[in-house]
Amino acid sequence: MIKINISLFFNIENESSVSHVRKIVKLSQYVSFVKLFMHKDLEKEFSPSNIVFNDSVEEAIKNSDMAIVVGGDGTILKYAKSGCRNDIPILGINNGKLGFIAGIESNEIENIFMKLISKKYYIDSRMLISAEISNEQEYCALNDIVLIKGSDSQVINYSISQNNNNICHYYADGIIISTPTGSTAYSLSAGGPIVDSSLECFVITPICAHSLTARPLILDTAQSVKIDYDIRKKSGISIIADGQKILNSCVSGSVIIKKFSKSVNFIVFKDNYRNIDKKLIYKALY
Repeated sequence: MIKINISLFFNIENESSVSHVRKIVKLSQYVSFVKLFMHKDLEKEFSPSNIVFNDSVEEAIKNSDMAIVVGGDGTILKYAKSGCRNDIPILGINNGKLGFIAGIESNEIENIFMKLISKKYYIDSRMLISAEISNEQEYCALNDIVLIKGSDSQVINYSISQNNNNICHYYADGIIISTPTGSTAYSLSAGGPIVDSSLECFVITPICAHSLTARPLILDTAQSVKIDYDIRKKSGISIIADGQKILNSCVSGSVIIKKFSKSVNFIVFKDNYRNIDKKLIYKALY
């Protein structure tokens, strides 16, 4: 039997996540050809002989055939880009509230474990986007890139163009450029559409636009999108990629948004997109 190496990631401070990981570790002990990889900081919590402890997340993922991430969408986002960089598929196990990115719910672990190690699953490839700021460093995001005014700032004028053609202007607090995966995150809260994750497009949603006619846009990824922002006196802007602030500025400028060169491969066991009613209505209420 071919050996299967699996890296495990989770929030050690979440007791429920730790409990689910212990269940995965226990299941793996019954299968001789499965080896687990974790960060060395977890060595005191886990001691089975089939676990190898690595110095970094990158090292653990590089040693793996697949990665399992237990937690909510934020935790899965945290490790998804490491999987992308190393071409390692990721199984997200939802232990959060909505869990749009997760492949399974936490109560399904025992039922799918043998399917997982037998590789009886689908690969769901999700596009990423990148932001190039003033011809400097490139930042990538699985969910979204957000441009938003500072807490004491005035509304900012945003100009959207593609292939040197002006498309529209938004006079707004901010603007969200999301992937189809991110269409169910911040963009949805701001009034953006839900987009099937199998599509490849930019979803552009204004935040609190000072206009009755401002509406979201869906644009093709074949051409990059340029966003010019005009900052007034005593105002500022923050640029955020997947919840991580990458720039604070008090001067006008521009951001180039492109489709990133690589994708994240998620492991799923169902070929349907997602149960919208269950995720958005039932879980949101209960």
